[in-house]
Amino acid sequence: MTRSDAFLQALEAALDHFGDAAWLGAHSPLATPYVLGDAARGDAPARGQALRERLRGAAAALDAEARHFLDVAYFQRNPALTVVGLARQLHLSRAAFYRHRDGILPELARAFTARVQPALRLEAAPRTTLIGRTREREAAAAVLAQGGTVAIAGPAGIGKTTLGASLVQGAPAVFWYTVRPPLNDQFDTFVFALAAFLRDQGGALSWQQLVAAEGAVDAGRILGLLRHDLATLRGRALLAIDEIDLLRFDTSEHARLIHLLEELRPLAALLLMGQQLVIEPALSLVLRGLEPEDTHALLAAAGVPTLDAEPLARLREGARGSPALLRLFAALVAAGEPIESALRQMLAAPTLEIMVRRVWRRLPDEERTLLARICVHPGRAPADVYAADPAYARLIARELLRPDGAGGVSVPTFARDFVHAMVPVDVRAGLHLQAAREQEQRLDFTAAAWHYLAGREPAMAVWTWWRHRDAETHQGRGAAARAIFADVAEADLPQADDRRALALLRAGWHRALGDTEEGLAALEAAPWPSGHPATGSARLLRGQLLETRGRIDAALSELRQSLREFATTRERDAARAQTAIGFVHLRERELDQARRAALDAHVQALSFRGFVETQAGQFEPAQALLEQALDLARAGQANPALMREALSRLGTLCWQRGQTTRARDLLGQALTLATEMGDTLSGLYLRINLAAAALTDGDAATALAQSRAGLAVAEPMGHAYLIAGLSVNAAEACLALGDPAEAERLARTALAQEETAPLPYALTALGRAQLAQRDPQAAHTLGEAVARAEAIEDRFARAHALHWRARAGDAASEPLAAAAFAALGVPRPKA
Repeated sequence: MTRSDAFLQALEAALDHFGDAAWLGAHSPLATPYVLGDAARGDAPARGQALRERLRGAAAALDAEARHFLDVAYFQRNPALTVVGLARQLHLSRAAFYRHRDGILPELARAFTARVQPALRLEAAPRTTLIGRTREREAAAAVLAQGGTVAIAGPAGIGKTTLGASLVQGAPAVFWYTVRPPLNDQFDTFVFALAAFLRDQGGALSWQQLVAAEGAVDAGRILGLLRHDLATLRGRALLAIDEIDLLRFDTSEHARLIHLLEELRPLAALLLMGQQLVIEPALSLVLRGLEPEDTHALLAAAGVPTLDAEPLARLREGARGSPALLRLFAALVAAGEPIESALRQMLAAPTLEIMVRRVWRRLPDEERTLLARICVHPGRAPADVYAADPAYARLIARELLRPDGAGGVSVPTFARDFVHAMVPVDVRAGLHLQAAREQEQRLDFTAAAWHYLAGREPAMAVWTWWRHRDAETHQGRGAAARAIFADVAEADLPQADDRRALALLRAGWHRALGDTEEGLAALEAAPWPSGHPATGSARLLRGQLLETRGRIDAALSELRQSLREFATTRERDAARAQTAIGFVHLRERELDQARRAALDAHVQALSFRGFVETQAGQFEPAQALLEQALDLARAGQANPALMREALSRLGTLCWQRGQTTRARDLLGQALTLATEMGDTLSGLYLRINLAAAALTDGDAATALAQSRAGLAVAEPMGHAYLIAGLSVNAAEACLALGDPAEAERLARTALAQEETAPLPYALTALGRAQLAQRDPQAAHTLGEAVARAEAIEDRFARAHALHWRARAGDAASEPLAAAAFAALGVPRPKA
């Protein structure tokens, strides 16, 4: 199945039109208040400019190569260049350009999501007009001003939300939260929203704790931090919770949330709206019907012609003064129903359900269609999707839609379920799929997953959340996702990869809750073949769950198997597995084994840090770290894979620093270990570095032999990176042996692989071959090598490219080359 990503498509479209702020503001779903909040309040050019600033800010978090690519391809694009021209400017082929773009866009998407955090965008109170309720409003305002708790209760449609929205107008610090199961009725989801609100108000400790815990919520600790943040605000915050009656004491998740609100009462004013009370308030307002004069005012505001006293009294009595029923009566009249007929229908069956049905039948097709599209959203829908529809303004005028002033719109609660029921089931499924893409485009991935499930596309739901699981978890959406996916069965996911993704998600959620048996059962629901990219993660999770259950031998077995799986994938996860093994041994007081696991993890961490510093061109601190890693590995008899890695990294650095004798010895030891382990790929990488060290040592024949031996294996594999690296070294060896024509052929072979890291080295080898053959293109080629090395921030490659460009007659490169080698602290080549 193709896993399309609506957000990535929206991001790519925004980048394609980056130079046109007006287009972005008018057409991009990312340049909307729903995504950017108050930053997107202006006209189209202002909204587009706000998006451009945030895209640039997100790009600043990426590495130098990605930033350079984005600058050339999008942010500072030459409009006269085609894709081919852009690729040439980046020293890439057209195919390599697209590969780089496809690798960088997901990184930019993650950085943009982390910067914008739309899942934590504060909800706004709906924009409604309060009619009447003067006494109730004054009484409630007085209690709230003193920091008390007010509960507004009453039947559906009586005006609880409208009165609440009126009460929060003008308050300096308002947290408005509408309970919408299953998207936000969880303790964790509420805590994240409240912490984000407090952060914006200047109380950031609770938010900092959540960030540090990467989405995990320690209830005891977070309560104290929330209290602290609320107490440090300049004024007392007002927490307004709508639809609070949807929280039930008999549900543990809801009970925790209700308890939290009770604990926070001394530090904040609480405004609770719902059909029933869940917290004892200082003031309880049970709303009744509107007074006669208020009924008249509401109908007049809705555009209903003035009624005589007798029919007005009958209408008020039949509707029991319910604002919702009166507004539905007005909507029925506005839709073309004669007043007398509308009055008879109201008096015959004065219920919300029947009146909604009657209004629905009277609405024109375009209004029913728009109402149906919006009603499938359990909460707020993105208003920008619908605002251009002519029916949108009419439905707002009829108060069948409520914009919230923060980029959202919704069908009033009293009508939504009834409208939803009138949309045919199959039509609803299609509307949910449409809504899923709209939410996914706007970075609300948990809501998008819910819509995919409602639209009968469970696999799309799984992969939508899987792709964005880190961002959603870090924004507190894990608990909501757990609730959303609770009823998805194995039979709903016929593809094994779909089941594997859901199993990993569920196991992670259960582990966070301490539900070990459920977590293990989730993993058992999918197959985990050796070598599959997900198997290492599954075994790591299973080992951690087994350790929690006290099944130590089984846990160690799983963790060791996860380590073997990760050995061929990601170093970060291998370190996680080593650490997990250490904790298991420590818990069991198996101190020798715990020390061994800790030592292996320490060696891996030192080795990786040294590798990072090497890549940054910080050779002196890199060597100190790598020497420490190797000494520790030898003293503690680290496992062969870690020993090979430590030898390889230090040997490579010694070559780069001109310590060729030691480099060849270390790399030779590493190659012996790789051969004994049957690690063919590592052996080929080592041959690249052994050949380079031999070249620096003046042993071109050995360098060529190592390179050709490696190419004999790499070329049948079609491994582009290895072919490029080995071909560059073979080209350098041929130059030293006096065969520039063969060197040029090998350098062009390396260039044809279109691999980023070896590219400046291949260009340098090609420039040298051209120089040896008196080709006038040599200086240009070496200039390209310098530019490419600078683009990827490879200081070592840049120094060598500058050296040979100086030898090609470019006088300006001479002092630059000298400075580059001095900065690296390595000797300059003699040739």
